[in-house]
Amino acid sequence: MNGSNATSGTYKGYVGLYNFYNIGASDGANAVANGLLWAAGGSSKDTSYGRPWTNPYKSIVGGAQYIAANYINKGQNTLYFQKFNVVPTNASMRYLHQYMTNVQAPYSEGRTTRNAYNTMGILSDTMIFYIPVYNNMPANACALPASAGNPNPYLSDLSVYNGNTKLSLTPTFVKPNANGGSLTNSTYSIVVAKSVSQVTIKATTISKYAKVTGTGNYNLNPSGQTTTIKVVGTAQNGKTQTYTINITRK
Repeated sequence: MNGSNATSGTYKGYVGLYNFYNIGASDGANAVANGLLWAAGGSSKDTSYGRPWTNPYKSIVGGAQYIAANYINKGQNTLYFQKFNVVPTNASMRYLHQYMTNVQAPYSEGRTTRNAYNTMGILSDTMIFYIPVYNNMPANACALPASAGNPNPYLSDLSVYNGNTKLSLTPTFVKPNANGGSLTNSTYSIVVAKSVSQVTIKATTISKYAKVTGTGNYNLNPSGQTTTIKVVGTAQNGKTQTYTINITRK
């Protein structure tokens, strides 16, 4: 009962209201208020699912009824399916109709459920697990998605200039998709004329929350030598991606 402002019963403007399932608590600055407004019945004073939820019992029972009617009875009968709706009873709802926006919720809430079962001494009871199996799954489990901060450190553009002339990278820089899944190369080379003594590196990130270092003007090593420049994209959550450019001066 001490889980959040939505379950305290003391949230300003909604004193005496409870929402243990965060139903209606859409993301944003007013998420708790949105959820408690829903618990109150909304602007229309809806009384479905035992609303208004003026005590923890009403919130827990009414919330369970809501989830059963709108998710479990529609085929989303696990925490995973409530987040990733891949096998809906209505095919038109595939990948839609999510109960939660938190991408880590199936993992974190699954652990909470497991701990609760352990406390009750029922871990040894017979259970049925619904585990989706996808084509082309990796051999090892994927890392958890970032719990905080945008995880994308990738660049949408990487360019090298000699004055106003854009030089050609080998291989050609290809912008990856939004999550970097199609990043093909992180090491590039350029051969420039002996007369080129300075270059300018320019780069932009895919995510507006990421930062890039290593751009700017560089003096090249003498003729016949290679200058190595590293450009680093840093995501909001601290993840980095390094791009290496080797520039050889004839």
